Amino acid sequence: MRGNWRPIFFALVVLHFMVPFVALLPKRAKINATYVSTVAAFLMAMHFVDISWIILPSKRGNSYAWSDFTAVIGFGGIHIAWILFRLKGQQVMPKGDPDFAFHPPAHD
Repeated sequence: MRGNWRPIFFALVVLHFMVPFVALLPKRAKINATYVSTVAAFLMAMHFVDISWIILPSKRGNSYAWSDFTAVIGFGGIHIAWILFRLKGQQVMPKGDPDFAFHPPAHD
């Protein structure tokens, strides 16, 4: 809470909780896949800042190393590959939900 990390604390309170909470309150916002994906990407970035705020002051002070970013990309890629492997051949869309407006393309 001292030095250069104080404004990051207040930014995390607002940007990691308040903004996404308010942004996802309306029902119309939750049914727009592009909007939800944008909020999710924003939350992923803010989570990286949150973890940095927790770890970096005790390890390196105020500096990032190249391995900070490559570790996130590497483990994220492994995680996504594992999810895609597990979902292979599985249905991920809900069946019979009247509120879910997905119309698959017609096969010729």
